[in-house]
Amino acid sequence: MGAKMQPLIPLLPYQQRWVEDKSRFKLVNKARQTGFSFAVSLEVLLDALERKTLWVLLSKGERQSRELMDKVQMHAKAASYALDVIEADFKVGKDSYKQLELNLPNGSRIIALPANPDTARGFSGNVVLDEFAFHADSKAIWAALYPTITRGYKLRIISTPNGVGNQFEKLVSDPDNNWSKHEVDIYLAVSEGLDLNIEELRREAGSEDTWLQEYCCKFLDESSSFLTFDLINGCSDGKVARNLPELIDPAAQLYLGFDVA
Repeated sequence: MGAKMQPLIPLLPYQQRWVEDKSRFKLVNKARQTGFSFAVSLEVLLDALERKTLWVLLSKGERQSRELMDKVQMHAKAASYALDVIEADFKVGKDSYKQLELNLPNGSRIIALPANPDTARGFSGNVVLDEFAFHADSKAIWAALYPTITRGYKLRIISTPNGVGNQFEKLVSDPDNNWSKHEVDIYLAVSEGLDLNIEELRREAGSEDTWLQEYCCKFLDESSSFLTFDLINGCSDGKVARNLPELIDPAAQLYLGFDVA
């Protein structure tokens, strides 16, 4: 079976191009909800089935990390591998992060973690950076991560734009680097078979900036923004508990931020 397995859902042409691109360094600047987590998780599984190797999937938070691993597990089931995801704690000093791991019969391992400089530094292997432009302190993550792929490992980056000046925008915009660069805006995705109503999406987007960044792959300059993207990202935490009221001292002051996008 191996690398010739077929996904449960047929790939669209832009997803197929991604999976078939064997470049060592590869990124995609993409519109939201275009199915790249599906394509990337398939590529990871195919590569892991082909040879014994390690893939580390780094996402913005634990929820996104679990969603990406769920897609890998779904593809594994399509390949007739009913594998359980092993959960463990990845500890760095006093901090602990939820680590998800899938072990394949050939000895390959696929690990999913929330991204930060500590988790990025913890392994030597192939790496996926999922929604990299939204990782808090992307430059520090990049500095910690890059040496882990030194010995011939692959690096995959998938993200929607999130302003200018972050590491993802720098990689996309640099005309002299040797990255294989894919770009899939909403118009290309729909022209190649994605079933969406573009006019309806644009009408309800709320603002032109939202439309341009989330669906048209445009890096918007934050110079006119009251809060910078780095400041906003630095104040977000993917580990915040859902049952927050139970953790709050009744006498304490509570400040809540809401992302209207």
